[in-house]
Amino acid sequence: MNGILLSHGIDAINVSAKQKLEFNQTRLAFYDTQNANDMFKFLINLLKESEL
Repeated sequence: MNGILLSHGIDAINVSAKQKLEFNQTRLAFYDTQNANDMFKFLINLLKESEL
């Protein structure tokens, strides 16, 4: 994921150890449903946290 982002001039995404389970669960739900809404919400929250 980060390789694709970086190759397009976008900063890498860092998922902390404490967020890893939530990330994996959200990612698996996306794979199962093909609905990316929760994944986007998770990633947007990561971005907001990194800007603090």
